[in-house]
Amino acid sequence: MTSNPFDNIDLKEILSPERRKSNKDADPFDVDEIEKILNACDRALERSMVAWAFGTGMRPSEYIALIWDDLDFREGTATVDGAYVDGVLRDIGKTDSALREIDLRQLAVDGLSTQMHRRGVGELVLPHAVTLKRWTGDKQIRGRWKRILKLAGVRYRCPYQTRHTFATSLLMLGEPPLYVASQMGHVDATMVYTVYTKWTKKGLDGDKKERLAALYAEIRSA
Repeated sequence: MTSNPFDNIDLKEILSPERRKSNKDADPFDVDEIEKILNACDRALERSMVAWAFGTGMRPSEYIALIWDDLDFREGTATVDGAYVDGVLRDIGKTDSALREIDLRQLAVDGLSTQMHRRGVGELVLPHAVTLKRWTGDKQIRGRWKRILKLAGVRYRCPYQTRHTFATSLLMLGEPPLYVASQMGHVDATMVYTVYTKWTKKGLDGDKKERLAALYAEIRSA
């Protein structure tokens, strides 16, 4: 990437004070931390979930609703059309921007390599590692997440930060903000500009760009 897509944008001119304040909510993990977290996962299914969360930017409520039918490895895509919220599996409406098709990336697909034997119609992609049933929600995920980050020696941030990490990683690798917004289920790029500007301007030192690019390489059909 030769230039940063945010360099010529003054957020003060396009965003309200309230929207600018949301900048503080993002606290993404860097590539060193991603690798440490993945290596600290001692359960294959949990490693799959963590890799998928980092590699797709899906919300926790979306990836715990994911079934194998939603994945198309030939086309290199996944369809996000449901979410598990407050104990209820909800379909995402056709007019909702959250209904989307996302591009599969190396990190996410590699994370599923140990789960391919579970493929079946209607089967969950990322069930709980012990019960093999659907995760009950954010609280249950956070319990395991805290343990993994402690084992990894990584400063705690909530599981939702995997979504912020996905966005900042793609932006630092040169993906257009509008494309990133579409992958995340936003109606336009406003949220991308709001939340991620200061993070993308930090850049990548040493071999971090190469390592990050390897994790986020797209899976394309032949």
